[in-house]
Amino acid sequence: MTSKESLEYVIAHSHKAIAFINLNNVQDFPAFADAYKECGDSTLKVIYYAELCYMNEDGRAPYYITILCKNQFGIKELYTIISSINNDGVCDLVSWDVVNQNRKNLLIGSCGNEGELYEAVAYGRNPEKVAAFYDYFEIYPTKDETERTIYKKFIP
Repeated sequence: MTSKESLEYVIAHSHKAIAFINLNNVQDFPAFADAYKECGDSTLKVIYYAELCYMNEDGRAPYYITILCKNQFGIKELYTIISSINNDGVCDLVSWDVVNQNRKNLLIGSCGNEGELYEAVAYGRNPEKVAAFYDYFEIYPTKDETERTIYKKFIP
């Protein structure tokens, strides 16, 4: 489904918002923005976000984070973060420092069982300290009992 078709679908079904994601880049954002302008529905909220491979400040391992843009300023901050990506030979990584310095108009999420918080809870690595960095945590549906047990620890 193209960007325009996606937008037409959500508008036709009276949705109030649509989220648009890229992985390790923002290259599709301009085309999506153009399609949004063509659709002509200014009441539809577009949420731009990206999933990135992230290296925490301790440098133990890469994790996935999701970054949601709160507004146009957030899109610029996300562009700054994306432009700082380094390749370590395994994956494209963004550093904790860059994310932390450019997060005023962003929401930073820990990506389910691929996220730093999941590992901290699973292995008892100071989850409170890790949780303080994030604005939200993604909990994915799963039938795996081990994952379900760990996710239950996220919820008080």
